[in-house]
Amino acid sequence: MRIRGGGRTGRTLLTAVTLAAALTTTGCGALLLDDKGPLPPRPAAVPADTVVTELTAALAAEGVPVERAPRDGLPDCYERLTGRHAAQTADRALRAAFERVRADHGWGTGPDQGEGVLSAKRGNWVAMASLQGPAPGPAEEAVITVSLVCSGPSAAPSSPPPPPPPSTEPAPASS
Repeated sequence: MRIRGGGRTGRTLLTAVTLAAALTTTGCGALLLDDKGPLPPRPAAVPADTVVTELTAALAAEGVPVERAPRDGLPDCYERLTGRHAAQTADRALRAAFERVRADHGWGTGPDQGEGVLSAKRGNWVAMASLQGPAPGPAEEAVITVSLVCSGPSAAPSSPPPPPPPSTEPAPASS
C-alpha cells in the first residue's frame, strides 16, 4: 500500500488508520457501541375507524349519541366525536361511557389531563373529554365533544379519502 505525501505524513496517516482498525476489531471501541438493552415497546397502531367505532358504541350504550366530525382541515391523527345530552346527566353519562370502553373494548387509563378531563388510551390513540360541571338549567342540553389523538404515522384513518369531485369544465375540443 502506497500513500502519497511520503515521509512522515504518510506514515502518520497509515498509523492512524491501523490504530483505528485495531480499536474497532478488538472491542476497545465497543464502549461507544454498548448495548443499552431492548427499546421500550411501541404501542400497536390501531386504525382510526376502530377507535371511533368502539368509543361511539360505548357512548351510545350510555345514552349519548355522537357523530364523527368531518375531516375538513383536521390532521391525519385527529378525530372528533360530537353530540348532545341532557346537561343534568352529561357528566355521569360521559364517566360511564369511558368506564364502558375500558371494560368492553380493552382501553386503558389515559394520561392524566387534570381535574375535569376524562381520558382513555388504546394502542397509539388517546381519547379525551371535558366534564361539563353543574347544569345551568333544567331544560338545557350539554354539547359533548370527545377528541381522539394518535401518535405515529401508521394510525391514519383506515377509510380511504373521498374521491375528488368531477370536473365541471368542458373537455377541450379536438381538431
